[in-house]
Amino acid sequence: MSDSKPVNIIGDDVKKDFSNAEIVKRYVQYRPSPPSSIISTVLHFLTQQQQQQQHGQQQHEHEVKDIKGEEGSSLCVDVGCGSGQNTHLYADHFKHVVGVDVSVDQLDAARVTNTRTNVSYRQGRGEDLPLQDESVDLVTCSSSLHWFNIPAFFNEVKRVLRPGGVLACYWYRLPECHYGSHSFNDVVEEVWESWREYWPPCHQFIMKDDVHLPHLYPDQVTVRLSEKKFVLERACSLDDFVGFLHSTAVFQNLELDKGTQQAQHSLQALRQRLVSKMGRGNETDKVILKYYYALRMWRKPSH
Repeated sequence: MSDSKPVNIIGDDVKKDFSNAEIVKRYVQYRPSPPSSIISTVLHFLTQQQQQQQHGQQQHEHEVKDIKGEEGSSLCVDVGCGSGQNTHLYADHFKHVVGVDVSVDQLDAARVTNTRTNVSYRQGRGEDLPLQDESVDLVTCSSSLHWFNIPAFFNEVKRVLRPGGVLACYWYRLPECHYGSHSFNDVVEEVWESWREYWPPCHQFIMKDDVHLPHLYPDQVTVRLSEKKFVLERACSLDDFVGFLHSTAVFQNLELDKGTQQAQHSLQALRQRLVSKMGRGNETDKVILKYYYALRMWRKPSH
């Protein structure tokens, strides 16, 4: 995919409050952590060049070793970390992992759930990272890139990455919802489309399959949503799925415009449609959510 056309749907005008206590609570409860397949792919890409230099050959993805003990491979920074769903996944592989977010409340929630001594959190913006020049081995963005001013963020990535360091960005769109052999995607997509006027401008980013980003580095990897290479499957209650929808910026905008009561009515109307498809008496059964992820990675030249 060509990177000649920069993203122009995201900028400084995007203002979103992720500090509301209820929003933070829903993030902690309903937002997914990325699949392990993405984490191993990112680590493989990061260590690939080192392994080629040391061994003269690539090492298979499933043979990726921890890199926390290697010189120059000690710091991972998760930007737009929210309440930490992605941050802790790198704790076994780095000496230090730092989550960065604009929201103090999200960071406080991340600290409450953090059990790793090598994971810490700092307040900061993607466009002005609280990090030293050439100090970071891996920068990650899990479902957060679309909230940044991307050209400004990329400039910061260039500043903080060490030579050979990697930026890895991944995101998912609306999850598929299944119950046994039944798919609820048509109903969910219909309702989601009816809320289109409440999509933030940056929401267009995660709905596209062919995302154009500014040029960063020549050494890069692209995995599109349509490839369905990375998937996270979660068994959950129908109420958990409704809770996930409740946690989205789209629903927050709907609630601000229509008021809590009308917005909640819209959400419950969707729930009732799904219950009717499940069949009365089955609404406490588990549904399967499938989150498909896209992945973009770039490696900073070593010289």
